[in-house]
Amino acid sequence: MPTYADLRIAVMDWLRGRNNARDQQFSLYTGESWAFRGFLMQKFPEFREDDCTTVCDIMYEFVSQGIITPGQGGQSSGMEWPWYRVTPYGRKVLEAREYVPHDPDGYLAKLQTDIPTLDPIIIRYLGEGLRCRVSGYLLAAPVMIGCASEKAMMILIETFRDAITDAAKKAVFERDLKPFAISKKYEALWERLKLAQAMLPPALKEDLQVLLDQVFDLIRTVRNDVGHPTGKVVDRETVLANFILFPGYCKRVYGLIEHYRHNPAIF
Repeated sequence: MPTYADLRIAVMDWLRGRNNARDQQFSLYTGESWAFRGFLMQKFPEFREDDCTTVCDIMYEFVSQGIITPGQGGQSSGMEWPWYRVTPYGRKVLEAREYVPHDPDGYLAKLQTDIPTLDPIIIRYLGEGLRCRVSGYLLAAPVMIGCASEKAMMILIETFRDAITDAAKKAVFERDLKPFAISKKYEALWERLKLAQAMLPPALKEDLQVLLDQVFDLIRTVRNDVGHPTGKVVDRETVLANFILFPGYCKRVYGLIEHYRHNPAIF
């Protein structure tokens, strides 16, 4: 029997197909309702009439999250909904295929598969952030992913420090790490990573500034904007972008961690 999470992903797959259609409006009323049932039954041979209620709940969830919005009017019965259309924000959501922030369980499971050594603290904060984002808590979600990002960066900083073989350089680096702020610690690391970049394997140094420096700064900036009682607001598109960018950033951070666990930090 498909779970709620299974059906949510299936509905998103259906919406992706409709979103790519020339006619952006769609209806699950009468004939198209049966097409949707067939789509679900193909994915889940065990799909039953009782699952229709769950699918209705998912559609309502997507309406409340702004992914879809009612279009034309019409009568509704069971799975026979009126007209809907994918919103501009919904199109951005549906573009995410590898890591889908609207599927917190699948998102986390894939990240843990891609990074088997992912720290449990990162998983905890990231999972909380994903659930906050899905629920529309746009102040809490950036704080949670900001904490996950900071934890990943602190592991890299500590690993890089331990990999420095030159005693004098290591002492200077440790001195530069004394400020409490993560931004200062990161500046100390980035200053040295830029010097060491030429000696990194091609897969690690490619687009390093974009995947590491710029994404870290983006996530930290958004976290700081909402993590203090300044009254600043953040839009859902920015929060979505943070969660879409995080896996690539985190995989690059962990790639560097694994590299410096087995190689000296020379700069």
